[in-house]
Amino acid sequence: MQRLRTFVNNLLEFSPLPPARERGECAARPLILLAGLDPEMQRFVRRLLGPDYRTEAMSGGKAEPAAVPQLFPDLVLADAKPGQDGVDLLRGLLLDSRTGCAPVILLSPSAVEARHGIEAGAQDCLVKPFSGRELQARVTAQLQLAHLQREVAAREQALNASSKEAEELRRLHEFSVRLLGINGLRLVLEEVLDAIVALHGADFGLVQQVEPASGDLVAVAQRNLPAAFLAHFARVHGGSTACGRAMTARSRVIVEDVMDDPALAAYLEMVAAVGFRAVQSTPLVSRTGKLLGMISTHFRRPRSFSETELRYTDLYARQAADLVERSQSEEALRVSEERFRRYFDLGLVGMALTAPGKGCIEVNDELCRILGYPREELLRKSWPELTHPDDLAADEVQFESVLAGAQDGYVIDKRFVRKDGSAVWCTLAAKCLRAPDGSVDCFVALVQDMTERLQADDALRHARDQLAHVARVAAMGELAASIAHEMNQPLAAIVANGHASACWLAAEPPNLGEAVTSIYRIVADAHRAAQVIARIRGYVGHSEAKKEAFDMRELLRDVAGMLEREARAHHVKVLVEGEPAPVVGDRVQLEQVVINLAMNGFDAMATVPDAQRCLRMRADQDGPKRVRVSVRDAGSGLLAGERDRIFDAFYTTKPAGMGMGLAISRSIVEAQEGRLWCAPNEGGGVTFSFTLAA
Repeated sequence: MQRLRTFVNNLLEFSPLPPARERGECAARPLILLAGLDPEMQRFVRRLLGPDYRTEAMSGGKAEPAAVPQLFPDLVLADAKPGQDGVDLLRGLLLDSRTGCAPVILLSPSAVEARHGIEAGAQDCLVKPFSGRELQARVTAQLQLAHLQREVAAREQALNASSKEAEELRRLHEFSVRLLGINGLRLVLEEVLDAIVALHGADFGLVQQVEPASGDLVAVAQRNLPAAFLAHFARVHGGSTACGRAMTARSRVIVEDVMDDPALAAYLEMVAAVGFRAVQSTPLVSRTGKLLGMISTHFRRPRSFSETELRYTDLYARQAADLVERSQSEEALRVSEERFRRYFDLGLVGMALTAPGKGCIEVNDELCRILGYPREELLRKSWPELTHPDDLAADEVQFESVLAGAQDGYVIDKRFVRKDGSAVWCTLAAKCLRAPDGSVDCFVALVQDMTERLQADDALRHARDQLAHVARVAAMGELAASIAHEMNQPLAAIVANGHASACWLAAEPPNLGEAVTSIYRIVADAHRAAQVIARIRGYVGHSEAKKEAFDMRELLRDVAGMLEREARAHHVKVLVEGEPAPVVGDRVQLEQVVINLAMNGFDAMATVPDAQRCLRMRADQDGPKRVRVSVRDAGSGLLAGERDRIFDAFYTTKPAGMGMGLAISRSIVEAQEGRLWCAPNEGGGVTFSFTLAA
């Protein structure tokens, strides 16, 4: 006891506890519990300790737990009165959770009682009577000692935590190093699962991945889980399980005791069969927020988690998510490259990878076939070397536009120079891939051989011209009476002038002047007849398209003249209106179009009164570079739905029609970069219009 007093005195001398007022801790003054002190002793102690301490007395001076205030004291002063068992009072205080951690100073009536108190667990004893100074010294010493013990305990706890932190960091580093040597995502996830199971001290573990097609969680690695459990939860998509809730919330779910979680009530039979009481599920989420999978650990006993455990769980989960995301990206890249390689080698079109200043990086067999080069030789060629000189400038303009960032690709028809020196027409589609700084990294070029298409176009054009020729011959058959009438006029004039010439020469004396005049008239009528024949021959015999400049209104007048007899036969008045309209096109084919439209107009007005039968043909400027031609009839018009089909081949509204006239007319107009359409008139009838380049 003397040694304890000496220690306390030394402690007071070298490590005094500052008063609460000096510590600035008025709101947290040491709390002293007065246990078993009578009212007089309580007043003495409170007066002695003064304002530096807070004091609370146990109700009624009893030592029952119910009498202890709902506070955690810093020190307990317990009074063992004569005739009472101070040891029982001390034991009651030590067993209570609120007072068991606080130092106890036992006020004993004798040295024997004091020794028993020390043996029972009291930190100090004061034998009555004692001085106020001695009580103050003992209280201060015990509080200081408790303060030092708490500091030591906190430092030990921090040191232990630091040591554990260092150990976990070491494990995390070793784990990261091990991952570098593992090939295959499944083996990596097995390693991650082992690390988290070891971190948690778990009894069971499960890793699930999101199946891209269904979005379900599918097990890919597990530890110690029975087959029945794995079969039951083979696929998870939401739900009330821990992993299902974590999947929905995209955040960790911890169930410290499954028996206290109502959401798991439906699964208690399965839980009991496996034998776990606690579970945590941590989602694996990509850096863009996409759910990739889930890591769950299960425990046979209820389990809570420290902040350190959860922090390291997140670190392991982050590494696992990054590895899954990288694996998926690599797989997607592999599939994409394999798909591109199959397409590249398929040979549907010629393909090349090129880079500015590097020429061709890769070419496929189809491009080698188109250009006639072996692959090794073609890879040594530059794009300008393969381009026809006349097409190089247009290609370079597009190429420079891509390099400047104005566009990312272009499509152009151009000629390539084959190895044998011949030119081949191709369609080139080029698309660039840019580096992060915006510069062009490389080009992907698609080259389509146009030879077969051009041959088909030529064959189609030839067939169309032949068909138009046949249609013109058929039209001439329909216009035979008009042609005969047109030829009759100059022939009759020739005969009449011939007779007149003979009469003038037979006169006595011969009238040479009149005879010469009649002969000149014969010559003029012969030229007129020759022109009619030439026009008919040109119209019927023309087969190849030939563009020339002419006045569209004059063409309409010529057609009106050719159709004069047909117009009279149909009792139709033909008017030519508009203004001079110079165009560039095939005159003969456009004559055919106008004749076809006019003849259709004649037929359309067959059912209307003669006085209303009027066909108006008009040519006007339609903007600075277009001419619009219209043929307007006053017929019965078209029925509903006929306008959508009137230009279809073999569709006709005439009982004896072939359905080819308008189809041929439209193809002729479109071949000359125009457009042909029809529209109903307000007062009845239809107007067919087409445009041509001026």
